[in-house]
Order: sequence, then structure tokens, then C-alpha cells
Amino acid sequence: MKPLLLIALSTLALSPSYAAPLRTDSNIVSFTFFETTTVVGQYTFNTNSTELSNQRAGFLGVSNRDFQTGAFEFFDVYYSTAAGLADIDGEYLTIDCSYDGNGSGCNLADVRMNLSNSTSRFADTLTRFVSTTGYVNGSELNAVDGNTATAASLGSAEGVRMSFTVGFSEQNNSAVPEPSTYALTAMGLLAAYLRRKGSR
Repeated sequence: MKPLLLIALSTLALSPSYAAPLRTDSNIVSFTFFETTTVVGQYTFNTNSTELSNQRAGFLGVSNRDFQTGAFEFFDVYYSTAAGLADIDGEYLTIDCSYDGNGSGCNLADVRMNLSNSTSRFADTLTRFVSTTGYVNGSELNAVDGNTATAASLGSAEGVRMSFTVGFSEQNNSAVPEPSTYALTAMGLLAAYLRRKGSR
């Protein structure tokens, strides 16, 4: 077996991750996983799906995967802790992948949270990843950049589970204040200015 490289990333510079179990949040409908093999494929699972609720044991393959690509990359997706430990009430998602073909595989492009109000949010926190021979340095961050045109490349090795663990920060870049919020803020600043001016 080729050597396995385990790398842990710090998230100190990022916002705190989602503060509740992803599975039980009534605002979340499903999660979509984007993977690039020639073209970008999309794989969507409902929050209470068997796929997300369970980690698959053993080596991933044709008969043991949540989804696969045309290049025979096999994926397992599940709720987890920030450390990648399976947890049905976890606040993170872990994406495991196996690939032993040519080139660098496990090309996760992004993970999207689909909400009940027809909006969505992309994962923007990477807490850990596991790569192997052929890993493209720094490419793991493409899995949480909100751009499905870029993708990670974790490598290729027989019998190895490459992996990502991702989260959704409370201040995700898709969260834009409503116009009324701006108006209230402006009114508050104006009132404070007038009070200060009148006290002079």
C-alpha cells in the first residue's frame, strides 16, 4: 500500500461552525455534493437519508458506496464531528473517498446546504482532510471555496480512504441582511447622531 498522508487544518481564522445538529434542523432540506470528473456532477441527499445517517464500514467500492463517479471514485458521506468521527447528530459533514486510478482523484468541488426557503449555503469551513500519493498541495481548500468550478485533488492509492470534513459557519457568505435591516441600522445611527448633536 502507498504511504498515507494525514494533515489536520486549523480553523482558528474562520467563523464558528453550525451550532446545531444538521440532521434535525427543520430549515435544512438536503445537501448537495459537487464532484469534478471531466464535468461537475451533483449528488443530493435528504437530511434524513440513510446515506447521511450512516458511515459505511470497510473499503469503499461498487457495492459499498453512497455515490460513484465515471472514473470509479467511490464516496461515503455522513454526519460527523469536526474530527471526522461519525455522529448522527453532528454539526459537520465528512466525505470519504477511495480511488486507485490514474491521476489525482477525490475531486470534491463543494458541498451545498439546501434550505426550505429555496435558498442555499456552501460549506466554508474545512476542519480536516486525509490525502495520499498524488495529492495536489493546497487543493483541499477548493472544497470549501463556494466555487464549483474549482476542485480538490487528494491523490490515488489502493485501499485508502481519503477524506474531507466540512462545516457551515454562522456567518456564511451567502447570508445577506434584508433591506429592512439596513434601514433600521441607518435610522439608529441617525438618531444617535441627532442626540449627540442636540446635547452640544
